[in-house]
Amino acid sequence: MLELLRKLAGFLFAQLEGMPADRRALAVIHGCWLAGGSIIKLHWRPPRVVVTHGIGMTCFVLSHNLQVQAPGVPPFNAVDLAAGLKAHASAIVSAEPLDHPHWLIRIESELAPADLALDLIQAWRGFRRACGHTDGHQLLALGGRKDSPSSAGSPLTLGAWGVDVVETMDGPTFLRAIGWEALKQGRPADAVFAMQG
Repeated sequence: MLELLRKLAGFLFAQLEGMPADRRALAVIHGCWLAGGSIIKLHWRPPRVVVTHGIGMTCFVLSHNLQVQAPGVPPFNAVDLAAGLKAHASAIVSAEPLDHPHWLIRIESELAPADLALDLIQAWRGFRRACGHTDGHQLLALGGRKDSPSSAGSPLTLGAWGVDVVETMDGPTFLRAIGWEALKQGRPADAVFAMQG
């Protein structure tokens, strides 16, 4: 599927390159179509194809960065986390555990990315409380959209969002420590987010 999309994108970009500016704009406005249950969007600048899994669905692939070192805040395993988030979220329609050294689970929702990030944070905190864990710390959801082809076997596919859920005692200090503002530079504004709750 991805190889077909790459060939199609190459053909479309070649066609766009030779169009007058007014016709090119019209083509880009209509550069969204359906294939195999996915929404595929053509972006002219920078040239890329973005695939959204499921019609109108937002896909997050989650990792967990546990910065709080306390017995009352243990790490989660992927199976329990997927079930817990699905049970405590208001808008997550699917949650799938992953067998991957970095990525824990994949979730999908009809919400926009920023809204899904807030729902994710609330569900995460709700699951902590339901497990009897302490929750006097901050949660961050740091997301970036995958706008380039993924490596073979990676669960983070084109158009999906890689989201790192961080549990920390001090969100702003953590963001400064990782140089979040510098990390955001060079990315489109709609391709990255940082939510705290």
